[in-house]
Amino acid sequence: MGHMDPTILHHGVSEGIAAGLAGLMGVVGFGAGIAYARMKATGSIRRTSSSAESADS
Repeated sequence: MGHMDPTILHHGVSEGIAAGLAGLMGVVGFGAGIAYARMKATGSIRRTSSSAESADS
């Protein structure tokens, strides 16, 4: 009588996974959009910063 209903438990888990995936995709897409916009807007600055990064490492 006190056991969890496996169907409810499974639904909660799959829903959590779906929400986590959707959130991850949103974050990745958001970050990629910002990176692309910055790269497009600052092409010359990106070139100097990349050469400085290679010299740093």
